[in-house]
Amino acid sequence: MTSTVFTDNSTVVLAAWLNDANTSVYTTVPALVTKTANLPTVSAFAGTIMDDVDAASVRATIGAASAASTVDYLNTTRIDVASATTLDLTTNAPNTRNINITGTTTITGVTVAIGQLYFVRFNGALILTNNAAIVTQTGANIQLAAGDTLMLRATAANVVEVLNFVPADPALTVLRSYLAGLTMSTAGASATMSIAAGQSADSTNAVLMTLTAIAKTTSAWAVGTATGGIDTGAIANNTWYHFYVIRRPDTGVVDVVFSLSATSPTLPTNYTQFRRIGSGRTNGSAQWTSFVQYADSFLWLSPVLDISAGNPGTAAVTRTLTTPTGVVTKAVMNVNLNEGASRSQCYLSELTLTDLAVSITISPLGSVSTPATGSDSDAMTKVEVFTNTSSQIRSRLGSSDAGTFLYIATLGWVDTRGRNE
Repeated sequence: MTSTVFTDNSTVVLAAWLNDANTSVYTTVPALVTKTANLPTVSAFAGTIMDDVDAASVRATIGAASAASTVDYLNTTRIDVASATTLDLTTNAPNTRNINITGTTTITGVTVAIGQLYFVRFNGALILTNNAAIVTQTGANIQLAAGDTLMLRATAANVVEVLNFVPADPALTVLRSYLAGLTMSTAGASATMSIAAGQSADSTNAVLMTLTAIAKTTSAWAVGTATGGIDTGAIANNTWYHFYVIRRPDTGVVDVVFSLSATSPTLPTNYTQFRRIGSGRTNGSAQWTSFVQYADSFLWLSPVLDISAGNPGTAAVTRTLTTPTGVVTKAVMNVNLNEGASRSQCYLSELTLTDLAVSITISPLGSVSTPATGSDSDAMTKVEVFTNTSSQIRSRLGSSDAGTFLYIATLGWVDTRGRNE
């Protein structure tokens, strides 16, 4: 390295002098600086360099970043930060952006400065709650497992968005409203309902719940198979109950409970995640009525004759069927229309639709019609109509007299069980 000559009102700044790692600046510079005849003393700036070991004054003079800002936060050693309802990263991770969250406390808020970016790994199972302070990519809570990673970017003070969530087990990525398996069955006149193995997303699409085959009796709920399943109270006669897969996030245990509620079962202690998977109805002895399930279709082993109406009239009538209450299902029915003195038609429709008269030529036409000639004739067909949450549909006839009869036998129902939610 050659000597550097300073002339009046000129300075030469070496890049090495601004490097915090260069500890030889002070000892090297004096020997490298010579004076010309018209420069009696070393310039003030050069003197500052020679007397400034950590270059703080030089940085201030030239407007460079402070020495502290050169810390590589993302490449520092990962540190542990305990999970908390409000995760304080400002206090607990002041010198790193590489953190490991320990514990299982649900996180609902953060303390962080705007503009910060954190690489985060989780040591245990917990829930990251989507809200105004924590904005997830899907808009739903995230059920985290040990080894899951993500990035948090502070878009404002104490507000973060979740970026690049990567589950440790890719198989646990939750597809919206996913449900497979979990077929229900009962022998009928029995206190036991069996549920086959399967998987489903919970009701918030935050976690995939995996159930091994299990059987539940009509006794009070207890964990495990061949144990009770009712959430609260005693089992009732001739009553609909709704079955749920449930999960406790602190242990990952998955079980089944059934409830009178079609939306909000009373969950056992520590169980917070659930998904409705179907419904069952008790008989007059508080035992399950037998049915067969094919995917989303549930068919009674013994169909129920729900409607037997003579001279029904031509006005709209609300009909109640033997399908689950509390949810909208598609009723599957066999219908028989027996005409009296004249030809008749019947239109079965959803109560949510406009009440329209049946016709053989004008929309909406009808569901079934007797022959054009003759009397005391029968017309039968299979019909599917969506119910309301009270298991009701509408019937309306084109003509009716003392010899007209309407029969509706409920074969079963179709229940999507939240697949489209």
